[in-house]
Order: sequence, then structure tokens, then C-alpha cells
Amino acid sequence: MANSPRNLQVKLMRQLDEEDKREDELEDTYLFAATLITCIKLEWMLELHTKAQHQSYLCRPDLLPNPHTATSWQILQEGHNDRAYIVTMEIDIRTFELILSSGFKQRWEKSTIDHTNISLAGVSRPHCQFLDAAGGLGLVLYWLSLIMHKITLQQIFALIPSTVNRYIAFSLRILLKTLKDIPQANISWPDQVTKYNEFEKLSEIVISHHSLLQGAFGSIDGLNLPCQV
Repeated sequence: MANSPRNLQVKLMRQLDEEDKREDELEDTYLFAATLITCIKLEWMLELHTKAQHQSYLCRPDLLPNPHTATSWQILQEGHNDRAYIVTMEIDIRTFELILSSGFKQRWEKSTIDHTNISLAGVSRPHCQFLDAAGGLGLVLYWLSLIMHKITLQQIFALIPSTVNRYIAFSLRILLKTLKDIPQANISWPDQVTKYNEFEKLSEIVISHHSLLQGAFGSIDGLNLPCQV
């Protein structure tokens, strides 16, 4: 049976209503997607902003312009004050110079500092380094003696984070090799056989400071260990 004009009109109106509904639903979908994307972008920008505010390092513009000139470390070194050396590095000037001259300086100048694009078999270029041997020894002794954030080391030595990390790792390695060659740094068991009983003498020294430590020949005080939560 053929559709009457009225039926065609009703059918057409229904189709138009359905198309309008689909367009409204599609528009709502687009609006929801746009809102979701905007929220994601805002959250991402907020996260970047938060990270930027809590960066635990300094960049080159935040530091002294030249690590070779008038840094806090160089001022302390040029002051040549035993008290300052002991407070910051826990050794006096004589011991500092002994370590330098016993192989640390030679190893610093002859060895290649670890770097991803430099061969360890390559030729060292100490004149191109940000720190000389004394500065490298000072950096690692600061790091070993004082519990501080590396951001403080950046300020003292005017170095960016990657350089601080690389120099500490390099200095630790050659410092250990140097100390093994120094007789005064040798670690050995106290002598109990000879007439001079070293064990008893050392034990007396310990007891004079810590009366409860009976039978000990060595003790350590003021050891700082970093803790991470």
C-alpha cells in the first residue's frame, strides 16, 4: 500500500528528529572529548610547574660564572687555615697535602674522567677540567665529611649537577687507590707480640675517652651517615 502524503510527512519529520538527536549526541561527544583533553593538558602543565618548583639542583645561570675564579672552595684553600680544613674536610692541611703528593694529584692529571662520550683509554687533559687535583680532593672530602645536599656542593664549587656527580665518582676511585699506597693509611691488626704491646696502648686510649669500651683498640666518633626515607 502506497504511503500517503501525510505518512510521508510524518516519516520525514521522524528522520529529521533522529538526525537532530544524532547531531546533538555527536556534539556532546566532541564537547566531552575537548573538555577531557583540556583537563589532561592542564594537569600536565600543573605537573611540570610543580616539578620546576621542586627541582633539587641549580643550573649554570644560578651559579658563579667561572669555577676557576673566586669560588667558596678557592677562598678556603687560599686561606690555608688548619681549622677551616678540619671543620669542612676533617683533615688538616698537612694530611691534605700528603694525600695530594702521594699519588692523588698524579692520578688526577693522568687519568681520564668517566664520561659517556670519552674513552677511558684516551689522553687526559687536566687543563680543560673545571677542577684541579686539589679541587677534586676537596670536593670528595666535603662529600664524605659533611652530610649535605649536592646543591650545596654546586654552590661551593660552582659546578652543575652532572659535573659534581662525575667528579665525585672519579675522585672516590683514585682516592682509594692513593690511600692504599700511603703507609699511614694502612689498616692492620694491632701488634701484640713485641715488647711494645700496641693493642694495650690503643685500648688505654679508648678507655680514657669511653670507659665502658673495655677491650677495644679502636673507636670512631662523629660518623655521619645519610638516611633516605
